[in-house]
Amino acid sequence: MGAWGIETLENDSAMDFVADYEQFGVSALVRAIAEIRREASGGYVEVDGGAAALVVGEVVAAAFGAPSDAVGEFDANRLATHAADVRKHPELVVAAIEAIKLSNGDLETSENLGLWSEAGELEQFITIRDELVARLEGLK
Repeated sequence: MGAWGIETLENDSAMDFVADYEQFGVSALVRAIAEIRREASGGYVEVDGGAAALVVGEVVAAAFGAPSDAVGEFDANRLATHAADVRKHPELVVAAIEAIKLSNGDLETSENLGLWSEAGELEQFITIRDELVARLEGLK
């Protein structure tokens, strides 16, 4: 059984994407955003896309000076691996917000939201999601 926790980095899908980001840097972020847009255009974003969108948001927020208090030092260092390169792409702030909203914005189109609803933790998840979006909005 895989890891599944309410915070952004507390699940296997998110940590798999963190590993991709560590290896491929900004290009991993850009690819994830493009994949989320593609899935959303089909009407449904699966859980991996939802998790990746949240990680993209955390990476971008941290790179531009708005990190999460919920991320521990080890994971914060992982998210900062390519921070200097991320800062060269301020357009990622708006793209991250879009990706989060496309992949975690509606129960009908988001597997991630559906799973949190089934687990009875949708409200807590939405609070965490909205806090991340607010941090990103503050960077625009």
